[in-house]
Amino acid sequence: MAPKWFFVLLIIRDFFTAITGFLALGLRGRIHRLTYKSVEQPKNIVVIGGSFAGWWLLDTLIKTLPTGWRVVLIEKNSHFHFTWLWPRMVGVPGHDHKSIVPYSAKHPHAPEGIYVLKKGNATRIEKDAVVLEGGERVPFEYLVIATGSSPRFPSGLTPLSKGEVLGYFHGLQEQVQAASSIVLVGGGPVGVEIGTDVKSRYPDKSVTIIHSRGRLMNNFGARLHEAGIEACKELKIQVHLEERPDFPKGTTHENGSLTLKSGETVKYDLLINCTGQRIDSSLARESFPDSIGIGPDGGILVNPYLQVLKTASTKADATTDADAYTNIFAAGDVATIPQSVTGGSSTLKMGRAASMQGMLVATNIVRAIKGQQPKAYKVGNLDRGLKLTLGLNKGIYYLTDGHNEVIFRQAVKEGKENKDAQGLLVGDDLNASHMNVDDECDSSEISGGNEETESLPTKLLVHLLYEASEGASMSRSLLPSGWPYRSFQAGHIAPSSRLAISTLPSKSDTSSTIRTSSLAIHHQRDPMLRTVGRRDDTLPLRVTNLCNEVIYTAILTQSGTGPGTGGFKLDPNANKELAVSADWVGRVWGRTNCTFFDNSGSMNSSNPGGTACATGDCGNLVECQGAGGPATLAEFTYASSQKQSFYDISLVDGYNLPIAIRSLVSESDNPDLANIPPNLVNPVCIGSVSLLAPPGDTSDQDFGTNSSYPLPLEQNITLAEVADWCPFPLLILPPEKPGDGVYPYPDDIIKRPIFSPCQSACSKWNKPRYCCTGSHSNPGSCLPSYYSTQAKKVCPDAYSFAYDDQASTFIIPQGAGFEVVFCPSGRSTNILATFGDQLAELAQTGHVTRR
Repeated sequence: MAPKWFFVLLIIRDFFTAITGFLALGLRGRIHRLTYKSVEQPKNIVVIGGSFAGWWLLDTLIKTLPTGWRVVLIEKNSHFHFTWLWPRMVGVPGHDHKSIVPYSAKHPHAPEGIYVLKKGNATRIEKDAVVLEGGERVPFEYLVIATGSSPRFPSGLTPLSKGEVLGYFHGLQEQVQAASSIVLVGGGPVGVEIGTDVKSRYPDKSVTIIHSRGRLMNNFGARLHEAGIEACKELKIQVHLEERPDFPKGTTHENGSLTLKSGETVKYDLLINCTGQRIDSSLARESFPDSIGIGPDGGILVNPYLQVLKTASTKADATTDADAYTNIFAAGDVATIPQSVTGGSSTLKMGRAASMQGMLVATNIVRAIKGQQPKAYKVGNLDRGLKLTLGLNKGIYYLTDGHNEVIFRQAVKEGKENKDAQGLLVGDDLNASHMNVDDECDSSEISGGNEETESLPTKLLVHLLYEASEGASMSRSLLPSGWPYRSFQAGHIAPSSRLAISTLPSKSDTSSTIRTSSLAIHHQRDPMLRTVGRRDDTLPLRVTNLCNEVIYTAILTQSGTGPGTGGFKLDPNANKELAVSADWVGRVWGRTNCTFFDNSGSMNSSNPGGTACATGDCGNLVECQGAGGPATLAEFTYASSQKQSFYDISLVDGYNLPIAIRSLVSESDNPDLANIPPNLVNPVCIGSVSLLAPPGDTSDQDFGTNSSYPLPLEQNITLAEVADWCPFPLLILPPEKPGDGVYPYPDDIIKRPIFSPCQSACSKWNKPRYCCTGSHSNPGSCLPSYYSTQAKKVCPDAYSFAYDDQASTFIIPQGAGFEVVFCPSGRSTNILATFGDQLAELAQTGHVTRR
């Protein structure tokens, strides 16, 4: 055994060898682009699986294949998953999207015709072809199986789509935030990283790690265990070793307990399973049953050249055609490499080692094409390396040769904890410019070209396959139809719970008429104004439908005198004039995709859940007698004694269509009202891409305003972010797979639906922390969930949760009435943040001096 100082020198040598190797490969790729020529019928090298091993194999082949050959990647997932980032995503919200990158048919180093991406599942391997779902045969001269591994059931995350990954972590992050006690079963690198992240971010939470072996991260050396234990002690994380608690039938991942062999009971609010991974050799198991190792999770047996052995009884170092399939290789987690090569190491199931194996297979294929002998795989000192975070601001690099162990410690500055491209991972990044941010391709076969594309950093030292609780994928019952989970009195509508304001002086309004425009449509004004008669104790309420679909309006009156109807049909580009009392408290919303037979309330049960309307339904009745979700609400409280109107757009009951509230002050013949700047009083919420203008667009600035007072619009959020704002588990009709279904993902170039309904966290999970009930029924304990923070980004002027009053309420002098508009187009407004001082003055004095 070499002394430790010599091992350190070897690490330095290997590091510079790796860097120079990558630089040399990049230079070869640039030269290769000038010499490779596309041919009509190239021979195929087929790669099944595009994770670490598969993608680096592909990248190497693209830079080295001779003319007449091409590489075909078959990948079932829509996105590359940077799995080593996932433990950080559990405790640190807002960075989930950085861990998944769409597979692109474009590779900046790919000559024309050298690369084809096929998105789909391989179902069978034949002698000279791979068969895909649907029956397509992809012939091959060389085949590489790089199907990797997957987390174990029941808490596995095996998604096909970006939306599923983001939704999973969004839900898990909310569970972590809400839980007081968290138990992690499994003390490998994943469990240690999640535990130290959560505890350093939420020091008041109880975090416990339960591990079945005598050391944390027992597949590695003792020094890594010691570093993990030290970090756990510093953060006051409880660690139980050599414990394998039973999971009786009915054990849940929330609000349960585990019994240890000592008899001690460990209670938890949240249980996260981090116990390992399963080798994904099912495809090879059916095609090469004699080439699979012992056990249900057996990998594909290979020789030192990573060629697949023909039988399990073959000597592991066999290299002849009689012993191995010399044109079929396996690399990465799915490959069982001879112990004579690995030295019996169990630390090679990681991304760094898989990447090196993929590059070696690419080299051996090119050598075989040229008639040269293959190279044997040698485990490098960096292949066993591990980058481990031990909290938000601490991390270590662990390296070993199987005997010596070296640890390099690293501290991270405050604010750099997100573990993104410049985060706490591997030092210098390897530039994977082939990972394209744009996801422009959705066809089953797309040939790669030489267009330059945006690049993302790739870091391939660690492969941590994350396994966690059912999280956001858990199905919960919705609240009963018509049950408003946040009542008007619960700090949301009643004037007593609003901002502290002065009572306005009494204003006389003897006018018997108010002026209105006959039709409220963007960019259009009807020059012919008509008068609507009303009594002094009533105010106008107009409802306008700018949608291309029929909308059934719903109106719920909480107090006062309503408009005399609880709902009605409203055709596209139609409006309806109503009146309510000066002390009315109520809400208005739109119902979509309704199937009423007639106004008797008969229903057609073809809609989801057997409701008459797909969204916003209220007991299957045309005339609503209760509230239903998901629905974007326009809420009003007319405080006649104070001569004020309180109103807001609310997403607390979910979102189903864009909405705007237009105060009719500009149409009032009361000069005190008509002089109120219209850009202070007309909030707009647009959370549907089909009606959203791109950032910088000002097309809806004249929605109830004029050129002197344009609406302040939210101009930061992108179209893609709006398309993806609703957490995946809260989508009403999520697609079964990318590109299919009613609501495609934001990186699919497919015509989008008019509406993208989204449940609220409260209606989905009905928990006090989301609904602001029980122990969370006060502003100090009821905090915004991930849903509400996302909703606030999309619609800054909208209510996002029950205690969002001061950032969501409009208060103006009473007298003008309102128009509720369905499907406004343009951008959401950002009035409250932009004109906070002016709005406060308007609420307190009834007028604005600073415009």
